[in-house]
Amino acid sequence: MITLPRRTTQSSGPGALTPLDPLDLGTRPRALADAMPDLMVEAKNLAASLLAGLHGRKRAGSGQSFWQFRQYGSGDASSRIDWRRSARGDALFVREMEWESAHTVRLSVDMSSSMRFASPDAREPKRDRAVVMALALSAMLTKGGERVGLIGGERPKTGDAALNTMALELITRDTDKSGKHRWSDMTAVKPREDVIILSDFLFDETSRDRLVEQLVSRGARAHLVQIIDPVEEAFPFKGRMRFQPLSKNSSEITAGRAESWRQPYQALFRAFTDELRQIARARGWSHTVTHTDRPAATPLLSVHEALSRARDR
Repeated sequence: MITLPRRTTQSSGPGALTPLDPLDLGTRPRALADAMPDLMVEAKNLAASLLAGLHGRKRAGSGQSFWQFRQYGSGDASSRIDWRRSARGDALFVREMEWESAHTVRLSVDMSSSMRFASPDAREPKRDRAVVMALALSAMLTKGGERVGLIGGERPKTGDAALNTMALELITRDTDKSGKHRWSDMTAVKPREDVIILSDFLFDETSRDRLVEQLVSRGARAHLVQIIDPVEEAFPFKGRMRFQPLSKNSSEITAGRAESWRQPYQALFRAFTDELRQIARARGWSHTVTHTDRPAATPLLSVHEALSRARDR
């Protein structure tokens, strides 16, 4: 099992690297309550843009909107035969309805300290990228009649009520320093419900395994969205550098020649991302990476398509 290096009391070496303190290398993010109006507008615009570019893909199911006629098959109930259409020829036809039964999608947005990081190269803190993607996905899904909500929050809702409720709950969780909402209780998750996890996944292996076990035990179809700041992946540092851990219980780490750590660090980070991908693939889940120095549209569309594929299985 490969894990990304964690906070330690070591003074040097790439194995001592940890999520970097946003106060050292990046900018202090705004309180989510202050940022939320802008993030909500960004999310709605992003969702509208992507929905406009998507071609409507009809799906057969038990809804009420007529889609097409098809020939009667041995597995069809005789009550579904459309006698008016069948009278035009020798074959029997049934009315096939568009799939439109409401599904529930639950989201979990990591609001922990490491998610506040934003390097100078990033468009936004990881937290803000997670919030925008969560709200944009919710806007896209509710347009299709889906119910969405945060894990550990109010019951999933449809329409604008879902977005407004989610925004308020995220603001509350942003100000809660207890960390209890990092991974909330998943007992409300039902088998085959879609669960979207938005996180940098920079937490200890035990917590990660517990998260995976919860998702598996609930029979969820999980979608892991890994949020990466470019600095965390590239490690562009040179010369003598001091890295301050986010935990007060850990010591800072000093690199005499930070550039000598770059290759081993990058190898560890690639292995870390590959392991997340394998965790998802082995369970039939999806894994999507979004970098905070790049637009959110492409990874957002990837998650939306992964949801559609999961429904088709």
